[in-house]
Amino acid sequence: MNTSPSTDQWPDRPVWLPPVVPLDRLTTVISVLALLAESITVPGHPPQAYAGIALSAVGVALARRHRLAGLLMVAAAPLLAALLGLSPLTLWTVAIFQAFSVTSRGTSGLLAVAIVGAANYTAMALFEGTFEPGANPLAVVAVTAAVAAAAAGSALCAQHQYWSSLLQRAQEALDTRESAVRRSVAEERVRIARDLHDSIGHRVAVVSMRLGAAEVHLPPGATAAQADLVQARAGIQDVLGEMQQVLQVLRVDTPEETEQIAAPTPDIGHLPELVDSFRAGGMDLEAHLINGTGPIAAHVSSAAYRITQEALTNAHKHGVGTVGLTLDHDEEVLTIEVTNLKRSAVPASASRTPARARNSSARTIGGHGVIGMRERARSAGGRLMIDDQDLFRVRAELPVHGKGTP
Repeated sequence: MNTSPSTDQWPDRPVWLPPVVPLDRLTTVISVLALLAESITVPGHPPQAYAGIALSAVGVALARRHRLAGLLMVAAAPLLAALLGLSPLTLWTVAIFQAFSVTSRGTSGLLAVAIVGAANYTAMALFEGTFEPGANPLAVVAVTAAVAAAAAGSALCAQHQYWSSLLQRAQEALDTRESAVRRSVAEERVRIARDLHDSIGHRVAVVSMRLGAAEVHLPPGATAAQADLVQARAGIQDVLGEMQQVLQVLRVDTPEETEQIAAPTPDIGHLPELVDSFRAGGMDLEAHLINGTGPIAAHVSSAAYRITQEALTNAHKHGVGTVGLTLDHDEEVLTIEVTNLKRSAVPASASRTPARARNSSARTIGGHGVIGMRERARSAGGRLMIDDQDLFRVRAELPVHGKGTP
């Protein structure tokens, strides 16, 4: 996504802030024209008259890339002219224009004043034969003009730097806003994926359990019905696979983007209905829901519900036999524990579950379900422990008051 704004989104440049580049080029053009005029009007064209002009011209050209070196050469030109007995007026005027040019591009104004001002004053003093300011008004004018040019260039440079900083901060604000929008979209996608996994996944698991129970309870000889049930279970597996593909599109696994997702609305008050739904689907479930003392934070209660739901779903997928569910809490900690034997730990002859279901379930526990349980436990300030050796065991310990605001 392109976050760079179009040019019409930026405010117009203030009328009092002229662009640097055209002014800088204009001062160069004026300097070159002044030197050309000086070279044409030199009386008698004595050879030494061109030394200062040549030095100043080289300095003007050099200042385009090397500001300080060029300024030093331009400032030395009027001194050379004065030492040769020529008027340095035009050359120190060029030096003043170059002082404006280099300071507008970032050279220190104080440094430019020190170089050009001192050179101009000295050149006029040498030409007039006196260093007294009162007896040499052009020397004072030369210094004053150097100060004004350097001050104007420095002010223009500072204003442009300030304007550039404003534009940069505006760009950063736009980038931050765009990042916040992307983060919100990512969080919403995670929330959708989590709720799809928790709600639809649970219901599909219940349907799969009912089909498995119906297949086990078929009377001998019901081959056609058994084949239909096998196909139905295969269809359920296809639905689960397609749902996982949808979740892959919606889910973002970056921890920074999922750390602060708000918990869903169901809470532990709905656990009896959840237990009944699993029992109705054929699960042999022994539930011990012990009412503790003291209130439980809303987001902790919601996290406990979703962890229990996912743990029971995984117990059905990966376990066999009676499932034990214990939920208890005191004034500090809410504890959830779900246990049963892993399907892979039970011999095939000891289980009435069809071989196809056993093979699809005897896998290492993991995936987005476990990741979701860990995220919910972490968001509530607690921890999740999983044992998937021979005994499938999920244990969550959550502080009843949670941590911060969900």
